[in-house]
Amino acid sequence: MVIMRFRLLPGIILILLIVVLIVSYFFTKSNEAFLPEKKPPIVRQHNPISTTSAAMNMPDKIKLPIITYHYVENVQDPGDTTRIKLAISPFLFENQLKLLKEASYSSYFVKDIPQILQGKEKLQDKSIVLTFDDGYKDIYTDAFPLLKKYQIKGTLFIVANFIGRQGFMTQNEIQEMLQSGLIEVGAHSLSHPNLVSLPLVKARQQIFDSKKILEDMFNIQVKTFAYPGGSFNDDVINLVKEASYEAAVTTKPGVYSTRDKLLTLPRLRSGYLFLRTIQLFFDKFIQ
Repeated sequence: MVIMRFRLLPGIILILLIVVLIVSYFFTKSNEAFLPEKKPPIVRQHNPISTTSAAMNMPDKIKLPIITYHYVENVQDPGDTTRIKLAISPFLFENQLKLLKEASYSSYFVKDIPQILQGKEKLQDKSIVLTFDDGYKDIYTDAFPLLKKYQIKGTLFIVANFIGRQGFMTQNEIQEMLQSGLIEVGAHSLSHPNLVSLPLVKARQQIFDSKKILEDMFNIQVKTFAYPGGSFNDDVINLVKEASYEAAVTTKPGVYSTRDKLLTLPRLRSGYLFLRTIQLFFDKFIQ
């Protein structure tokens, strides 16, 4: 038995080494998305043409991870695989917020991104945007108290006709969240259809009417939109632009926002942030 264990030892060590290499690879990839963008060295030269400071600070693109959440809850039904895939437990969510706060990250709304790209708002080196799609009840009961605890901002993309339905937030709950100053409300259509598959007249209604309902209900300006299911095409983008949204988010992965693609901003699933916070956790104890 001792000899057999000795023979197995090299294989176990090899497996452990492979696991360490795989984990290290994903930590590195996750970390790259959150590192401040490297800036070229400043070359000082005389410029006889006077320019405003705002114009001088208008970046073509910024590195700003936008994270997507749906449910923040402990899923009770083990058979609800869709919900399980889209959910994060309150425990893990709090640990993400705590580690981001300890690492001195600054949080922004989606509506801030056009302002940053226009040089009207400063982007901190370590910055992040948290978004919550659909308007589920647990965002109020579980996520919101934690956002308040750590003073981190979030953008809610609300399906207008779902407000007050079973399992979704009520008007009063959303209003309370808005009053905290930590929440932006964006539109996520009237009923969460695939906008690409709809006739344009129906897609227009989903995009325009959801904006108006939310603005009238909460006496706010709704400046941002999230494409239901991440589905969009040129016709849908043009409708979003016509409705005067300033920015819109997709489900396409990425961390860069550019001035010419404000209506197709990329986002990351919360799993990416989970890997990053593990990295932050280890960094905290290694230092």
